Amino acid sequence: MPITYEIDSARNLIVYHASGIVTPKDAIDVIDRVVTTTNGKAMHLDILFLLDPGASVSQIDMEAIQRIKSRIETWVSKYPRAPIKCAIVSSPPEDAVGELWRAMTDFDPAIGEHTRTFRTASEAYAWLRPGPQR
Repeated sequence: MPITYEIDSARNLIVYHASGIVTPKDAIDVIDRVVTTTNGKAMHLDILFLLDPGASVSQIDMEAIQRIKSRIETWVSKYPRAPIKCAIVSSPPEDAVGELWRAMTDFDPAIGEHTRTFRTASEAYAWLRPGPQR
């Protein structure tokens, strides 16, 4: 499975871990799995997305971004939430993930307000510092 996840209750985070070739279906499936297994509680948690070296998101194009965003919006309509932060860790961040992030922010500038890319998990954790429970 290219994307796994765990809930980090101490930091109020969902930690996703991606390896191999990540497809749009993988992204949608893991979002559905997280929301349904937590009965929507995960919709209120910040996100740390860790990509292994060599992980590829090249199959996620603008059409796929729209499908993923649409799925998230469907869940948000069922489980309204406050804005969350999303940290993406990829080394180097200028690779395909950086390109994907730039494409996402071109598609929806609001994404850039709460999403950042980092080279290390420690940098991401510092930016995501735990806040009050949501």
